[in-house]
Amino acid sequence: MSDNDTNLFNEAMASFDLQSVDRQYLVFRGHYIHARDKIKKVLRHSGSPLLKPFSSKLIYEQALNPDFDAFAFKYSGNYFINISDGTHHILHELYNRLLSNPTILPQFGDISKEVTAVNPIKGYFLNALVMVEESERRGGLYWPRDEMRRRYAIFLSNLALDWIFEHELAHITNGHVDYEIANYGVCRIQENGTVGLQSQHLLDRQTMEMDADGAAFGNCCGVLIRASIHPQLKNMSEFSQIVFGDVYRLLGDFYFALLNLFRLFGDGDFRNMIAGTSTHPEAPHRALMLLKTFEPMMEHMNRKYHANLSMDRLLTSCIEALRMGGISYRLITDKDPKEAFIGSHGYDNPIHEALIKNWQDHLFYKLKPFSYKDLYY
Repeated sequence: MSDNDTNLFNEAMASFDLQSVDRQYLVFRGHYIHARDKIKKVLRHSGSPLLKPFSSKLIYEQALNPDFDAFAFKYSGNYFINISDGTHHILHELYNRLLSNPTILPQFGDISKEVTAVNPIKGYFLNALVMVEESERRGGLYWPRDEMRRRYAIFLSNLALDWIFEHELAHITNGHVDYEIANYGVCRIQENGTVGLQSQHLLDRQTMEMDADGAAFGNCCGVLIRASIHPQLKNMSEFSQIVFGDVYRLLGDFYFALLNLFRLFGDGDFRNMIAGTSTHPEAPHRALMLLKTFEPMMEHMNRKYHANLSMDRLLTSCIEALRMGGISYRLITDKDPKEAFIGSHGYDNPIHEALIKNWQDHLFYKLKPFSYKDLYY
């Protein structure tokens, strides 16, 4: 990113009292480079797979903010994506805490080196500074003792960050940002917090989040699948061969990582949110919609890349991911994971069906004039 782009970003963020992170201090440099490369590819396309060329800049930076937050927005004719540095640290802490427990993803690494601590994941906060302070009161941060599990925790953190970036990018390329500006005068789609939305606006916002979830999930899964069938995999490091050598475990673990990521947006525990009252769908609904995304994504990869994926084996991995998600949910909240799937937070809440209907009957067509890409019905 040029100094001019950084200045533009800082100017845009000034209204939020935030500044960009100095890139020499970036924790997840690999993710940052990958995201920047993705933006370059998007901007290079003047036609397919884009429906229209970008006539403005698309800038990604990380703002100095300890809170868990990310948003896409438009300022002075340019598009911006921000992921706070607090988000990076919180995710890093979450997956390290999870992998330090031998009951989480026990098939990876040597779990005999891990020690089951009492509630090692308690004291979880959506502010990096508060979380570190609370961790220090409990004797310090938890890290996996096994080197492979430590590396895998970082890998999952990067996957989660990549997904957040792709999610924010979809808010731009799928026309969400411009639609919000044209219809509601809102220039920022924020991932953390509500903005006093009216009924139809609220429904549209939740529906757009559902759309961005699916787009991000499909793009990230595509990258993982292509890496797993890369002919040079056998020449890569031992860690890479283990990670990418079993595509079903890889996709299942990615699904598991997102199940925990969704908790950060609330299911009544991390955030006091009830379905239909927030800018985001409930965590169980988001998990279910991604599960439904697997089949068309798998069919596309089989058709285009001859990946030869089996839906039965993929579903088996997803079921295991859901089981692991239940274990981590209990570790973090001390609650029965079944509580997350019933009542006002469960699949039966009518808001979930309303989101799908709103997409198919209304928003799919309303977004088309603003979208840079084909939307999936």
